[in-house]
Amino acid sequence: MQRQPIRRVAFAALLALLACSDRIVDGAGVGSSGAATGTTTGSPTTTGTQTSLGGVATTAPPDPTTDGSAGDSFGSSTSHDDDPPADPQLECDLWAQDCKPGFKCAGWANDGGDQWNAMRCVPIARPSVAVGEPCTVSEWIASGADDCEIGAMCWHIDPVTLHGTCVPLCQGSEMNWSCPGLCTPCDIANEGALLLCVPPCNQLAPNCGLGERCLGESSGWFASIACHPAPPGTSGIGELCHDSWDCVDGLLCVDDDAYPGCAVSPGCCTPYCDRAAADPCDALAPGTRCEPFFPGDSAPAGCGVDDLGLCRSSRP
Repeated sequence: MQRQPIRRVAFAALLALLACSDRIVDGAGVGSSGAATGTTTGSPTTTGTQTSLGGVATTAPPDPTTDGSAGDSFGSSTSHDDDPPADPQLECDLWAQDCKPGFKCAGWANDGGDQWNAMRCVPIARPSVAVGEPCTVSEWIASGADDCEIGAMCWHIDPVTLHGTCVPLCQGSEMNWSCPGLCTPCDIANEGALLLCVPPCNQLAPNCGLGERCLGESSGWFASIACHPAPPGTSGIGELCHDSWDCVDGLLCVDDDAYPGCAVSPGCCTPYCDRAAADPCDALAPGTRCEPFFPGDSAPAGCGVDDLGLCRSSRP
């Protein structure tokens, strides 16, 4: 996920920070003129204070060491020894996939860090790797340059080997997205730099991989939670946070008006809770009560997160 304002990762049904931050905008499905078909749909999101999903790279990408044309691949599906040829078109739309032929729009870290915070056009690998297959990232974990096919991104990446698995990108638009499968809602994270169709994780029983954390975002109309590569958080209950990355595991960053007595902006860390058990919230965070993490009936049924709750202000 990356560093972004309070509203961060997205999971439209349900889970983007910024040397570690992110990006997007409405558009047609990847490679098509209309929303892609899929069995999971919902209202995507901007949560917390996020107000724009159209991040644009503000610094140039690393200087390429090799030349390349629009149709060139930055590497094969198994080798990425050379830097990818840079595309002058730094602005692109993950939803619309509006890069020139031979390139795809991808989220990346425009500061060379490990958190996606912008978007750029990168070469489509030849041959490219299909969704669900092993993939490789070029240069560094958040370069955005991988060997996945257009409409997919290399995820669950080992920071040492740079190997991962291709996962599908959400298709359609922020307000009318689609993802394949019943338990792969759209995770709009890092302020739009990430649009991932991935299964939700559960903070009550995290099962993320090594180097990953179960990070969520929840507002009155949207919620998202998924595994993201991230360092440990340091903020405890009621302490200042800019996004959920700042909070220790088991806590989520909420707007200051959702946590009683939160005198700091943008917000404070609050505990998750189990709605199937006795409400622990007032004891953990006085003045709060256990409320559904997913607003309305947006929780993905049968995906293990039906009873996930969040301690919010009990004020009417």
